[in-house]
Amino acid sequence: MSSEIDLIEIEHILVTVERGLRQQFPFDFHERCAYASYAIRALLKDAGTQSELVGGDFLAFVVSTDNRRAGVQGFAFGEQQCSHFWVETDDRIVDLGPFFLPRESSYPAVSMPAVAWKMSYALPHDTRRRMSSYHGRME
Repeated sequence: MSSEIDLIEIEHILVTVERGLRQQFPFDFHERCAYASYAIRALLKDAGTQSELVGGDFLAFVVSTDNRRAGVQGFAFGEQQCSHFWVETDDRIVDLGPFFLPRESSYPAVSMPAVAWKMSYALPHDTRRRMSSYHGRME
């Protein structure tokens, strides 16, 4: 089974999951990263891509829409509990959460993309991920 998946296929999966979340949870879809990650993992499996669910914390440098404020925001809960979930294939981090981060910002923030980051490249300096749990491979 191949672990490589086309970026267009990943984008289609992310759009499908985002639309499903908005339909099922219209008032708090942006707080459903665990649901999103399980759905992404299932759709990747259907596409023939092995993946694993990972829990931890995520932080990103966020800028206000008027460019007057900036700061580090994200999903963090502490050492004992995961605050955020994402999916990893053999070669990519796939995460819808950053796309929703500006909705929870303490100020109107510039939109951010969902993530399909190639793991052979270092993460951008303006983001941090800390893995605290691994939920196994879905074969």
